[in-house]
Amino acid sequence: MPAMKGGYSDAWRNYEYRRRPPDDETKQRQELFDSLNHYIHKNGGWLTSVPGARTVRFEVLPGSDLPEKLRALGFGVRPAGSATRILPNAIRETYIDEHRERRHRDHHGPR
Repeated sequence: MPAMKGGYSDAWRNYEYRRRPPDDETKQRQELFDSLNHYIHKNGGWLTSVPGARTVRFEVLPGSDLPEKLRALGFGVRPAGSATRILPNAIRETYIDEHRERRHRDHHGPR
């Protein structure tokens, strides 16, 4: 909690600081983040980081080639585990059953 002076808080100074226009480095980082977000979304992924973050996190479906595409562009991509994402559209899962036959399982989104 900021110190009180004359009955007023010094919080307004922090407010004024936050309202300053972004510097060139911040603008450049925001533009890169927006471009990366567009590229990841266009290639079937989801950027889940806070806009402008230095380190970004994204999600892809299993088997996606997006991580390799980003590596080819020079980004350092590392796996960060797996999670469940509920999608609003259908997904077709292809698998090999115990008789070595290719099978499909459809997962439908909300109706």
